[in-house]
Amino acid sequence: MEYTFEQMRAEGMRADTKTFCCLINGYANAGLFHKVISSVKLAGKYEIPENTSFYNAVIYACAKAEDLMEMDRVFKRMKNKHRQPDTKTYSIMIEAYGKQGMNDRVHYLEIEKKQVIDDALWLLPLEI
Repeated sequence: MEYTFEQMRAEGMRADTKTFCCLINGYANAGLFHKVISSVKLAGKYEIPENTSFYNAVIYACAKAEDLMEMDRVFKRMKNKHRQPDTKTYSIMIEAYGKQGMNDRVHYLEIEKKQVIDDALWLLPLEI
């Protein structure tokens, strides 16, 4: 992954949010959480926009590493930065907390998910 990323940069290609999401997901799947952290820092250095997909990738990486405290911290930062969690965000977190038997947290997130998704639906334009 690093080789491909460096190759892109050497050829003058500019990394974007999608590039970093791929890196973060790849490192998470490989169990290289320390590389996830490095990638997040590098994204900040390159001023990569942190959209919902970016936060979902980081939350997924935290879930894979079973670092639920960090996952919760990232989720709070996401909301503080006014990035709207989506169904994927909630699904990742609900599954992670469920695996740890944290049913109270699962219940809370399911309620919040319903409220957030219902509120988002009200913002969609009506098609006639």
